[in-house]
Amino acid sequence: MQDRDKTREQLIDDLRKMRRKMASSEYCEAAQRNINERKHEENILKQSEERYRLLFQNMLEGCAYCKMLFDDKGHPDDWA
Repeated sequence: MQDRDKTREQLIDDLRKMRRKMASSEYCEAAQRNINERKHEENILKQSEERYRLLFQNMLEGCAYCKMLFDDKGHPDDWA
């Protein structure tokens, strides 16, 4: 059936179908971009965690810095 033989309703229905296909395609592309971005971010995080882990595995000595925080009256209040 050629387009000129279709009713107005059939043409509108065809247009709706084409819009759905286009929207679905755009959604899939956007979803794929999001997936790729997330995988890239996860990879960066994994590399960062690996470097951090290796730092402590290979550290021969360690130290900690602790600072006491006092209230207005000079009493210990918290530490950082």
